[in-house]
Amino acid sequence: MNYGLQIHTISKMLERNGISADLVDLHSLVDRTLTLPENIALISEAVHTDLTVERYPSEKEILQEQADLWTVYMRENHLTHYVAYKLEGKTISDQMGVPSPGFLLRDYINNS
Repeated sequence: MNYGLQIHTISKMLERNGISADLVDLHSLVDRTLTLPENIALISEAVHTDLTVERYPSEKEILQEQADLWTVYMRENHLTHYVAYKLEGKTISDQMGVPSPGFLLRDYINNS
C-alpha cells in the first residue's frame, strides 16, 4: 500500500478509536519502507492504543456462510419445507429422497 493511502487508513483508524488524527504527526511516524500492519503496530505503540486492521469478509466467504446456514436450516426443517411444497402442489421428491418407512405425509399434515 502506498504511503499516502497508509496515512489515510491509519488516520481513519485513529478517528474510530477516539484519537484526533490532527494531534498525531503521521507523516513523521509512518515509515515508507514498512507494510501497513507494521506501521499500524508502530503507531499503536506511539499512541498507546491497540489499533487493529479491519477485515471484511470476501464475497466467497459470505456465499459460503449463506450456504452453510441453508444447510443447517434444511437439516432442522426439511420436513416442514417438504410439506410446504406439497401444500402448494409442488414436488421436491427428487431433492428429498425416499421418505422413512412408515411415514405418511397425510398424518404429518393433519397433526401439524
